[in-house]
Amino acid sequence: MKYILVLLLMLSCAYADREGGPYIGVGYGQQKYNDDGLYTALKEKRSESLNFYAGAYMNKYFSVELDYVKIAPYTAVLKSKNVKLDLSIVTVSTLVHYPLYNDMFDTYIKFGVGDIREKNANAKGFTFVYGLGTSFRVSELISIKLSYDLYPFGYDQADATGTTNGISNYNQTIKYIYTAVEFQF
Repeated sequence: MKYILVLLLMLSCAYADREGGPYIGVGYGQQKYNDDGLYTALKEKRSESLNFYAGAYMNKYFSVELDYVKIAPYTAVLKSKNVKLDLSIVTVSTLVHYPLYNDMFDTYIKFGVGDIREKNANAKGFTFVYGLGTSFRVSELISIKLSYDLYPFGYDQADATGTTNGISNYNQTIKYIYTAVEFQF
């Protein structure tokens, strides 16, 4: 039975084609948030994340993608109070692909811009996204993907007097590694 499954998998990979068209995907992974000292402490070192994305291959070397990442809440300590951080990210990216082995494997780099939101504080801001990854074409329609994305963003906080002289800048990052299943039409 194992040999038949391996043979079917190899035959399906032989017919893989990435010449163009739309795709959707769902991913799950872990991310790490670096607050750059904004909070007294973060109770969790890592958090789980779920992402949904849709895009279109222009050809087998370029694609564009819209991505939504929902991050499981963090608990932060700010001035001796516990604060729940409920973060989500929406990005638009361009991906440059390099297909290998008759398009069975694909490596890519990603660059884009987006919007990061913190629901409980009703705060939002701008972020870049940088990423790299690889995917394995299981069949003509399905790929398994392993990716790493980096989201750098800034946060400015005024001092207690509210004057512009006492603004603190925090350069924060979210590092996200995930695996996904992608369906191409």
